[in-house]
Amino acid sequence: MSFNVVIQFSKLSQEDKETCRAMLAGAVRHYADTHYEKGWDIVVECFSDQDIIAVIGGAQTVNGALRKMYQDQIKPHNEARLRHEAAAGV
Repeated sequence: MSFNVVIQFSKLSQEDKETCRAMLAGAVRHYADTHYEKGWDIVVECFSDQDIIAVIGGAQTVNGALRKMYQDQIKPHNEARLRHEAAAGV
């Protein structure tokens, strides 16, 4: 079973917003840990929780945060990695 809770940040106190962003960052980090070999290693090795929060921006769901991280960081990084490997003949 899977579900996705939408966080309505506009109705939260600043402290609660920070807590929710930290929880979203933790969910992204957990996903990255479990998908390390599928290109998410960059998150595990290079991103702090604050870096993750900066990338996921206004994401209000875990899926939204993962999608934002993938589009903005994972996909471009993996494309560059493939180009470098191809150029090096790996």
